[in-house]
Amino acid sequence: MRFWLGVMPLFAMAQLASAQTATEYPPIKAIVYAGNSVTREITMQRELLIAVGEPADPERIDRSRQAIQDLGLFREVSVRQEAQDDGVRVIFTVREKWYVLPIPRIEANSDGDTGLGMQIRWDNVWGLNHSLSALAVRRDYQREDKDSSYNYHFDYNIPFLRGTRNSLAFSANHSRQTSTTLEGDEYQENKEGFSVVMTHSLNKNGPPSQGWKVGGGLLWKSQTSSGEFAPEPEGSASGLIGKVSYNDVHDHIYSLTGERFLANISGSWDQLLSDYSYLDYYAQYRRYMQVGQVEHQSLHLLADLGGYHAGPLSREPKAFELGGSGMLRGYDREVIEGDFMYYGSVEYLRPIHWDWLRLLTLFEAGSALRDVDYPSNKIVYASLGVGLRMQITWFVNLQFEVGMAYPLVSGDQVRFFAGAF
Repeated sequence: MRFWLGVMPLFAMAQLASAQTATEYPPIKAIVYAGNSVTREITMQRELLIAVGEPADPERIDRSRQAIQDLGLFREVSVRQEAQDDGVRVIFTVREKWYVLPIPRIEANSDGDTGLGMQIRWDNVWGLNHSLSALAVRRDYQREDKDSSYNYHFDYNIPFLRGTRNSLAFSANHSRQTSTTLEGDEYQENKEGFSVVMTHSLNKNGPPSQGWKVGGGLLWKSQTSSGEFAPEPEGSASGLIGKVSYNDVHDHIYSLTGERFLANISGSWDQLLSDYSYLDYYAQYRRYMQVGQVEHQSLHLLADLGGYHAGPLSREPKAFELGGSGMLRGYDREVIEGDFMYYGSVEYLRPIHWDWLRLLTLFEAGSALRDVDYPSNKIVYASLGVGLRMQITWFVNLQFEVGMAYPLVSGDQVRFFAGAF
């Protein structure tokens, strides 16, 4: 009892001090924006932790500035206050990035496969943070089972429909491929797919772009084949998609801090508008940490896990592919592929003279099993790498990296890697 009698006055004093601190800040009379020639005010407004009529708490104002910067749409976000007779006006000033990025696609690998095409990325469509991606590429293969293909892919994402906390994403793809039988006879394959997914933000007391999101949607995909020597087609599948994600990543222009989690699951049942049953799942975790006293010196922890069960018996290639310039950089593409994969990586980055240019050192390990239910490949591949990573701040989410990686398992040659992401 004596303890509570002593604590209660302290608690009351703390509440009083908090109330007094709040009343010390002048009220916010207006919130205005400058520098946004493309981005609409509503896109930034919904991320704020302050509102007109509330006290101009410096901490909440700066957190609101960071929330706007976390959208990834701006090269710089600053905030200032202007005194007025009966309060203050809060002014957010932004420097916008370029939102349309044409990317020529020139592909090649050590197996002799080549590709040529074009990708268009349009971020912040209509100034509402919508995003669009369109890809068209022709690929030529030096393989026994296929000769060439034409591939098209389209994605469109709408965050926060009509001011709600619901987001909507569309995806469509089409490919036409010339394949070859074991006897050397050619036939044509056509693949199409479409999906629509809606998610809902569960973050009621903060920026809706942060926190947990859950949702689901529908998908449809089809594979047909034609020609005298064509095998039986796989048919089509109509299924469901489930999605859950968590985002607490903060953008510091040249580096990130925080963590992100994403998990997707999809599948179909051959008794319900589908020619076959399958189950596909994928999970991803990212953690970004500032280390030491050097600004933008970072440690990244990355993990991925995925699996594909059942599906058409003739389905090739396998669902997951490691190696190349994405995962396990010390190995060539298609060396490690299968229907179940796991991957982990540790990256250390340190600025070299400029903040936008950082030294990259990494260790990564993982594998892919050819069959989920009857694994045949139990090798855990690993590689060490060193290179440079360049943050291009003029565009949304654009980085380049180049370097060399050495395979620690089942390999003895240093491999050069380069890529954009």
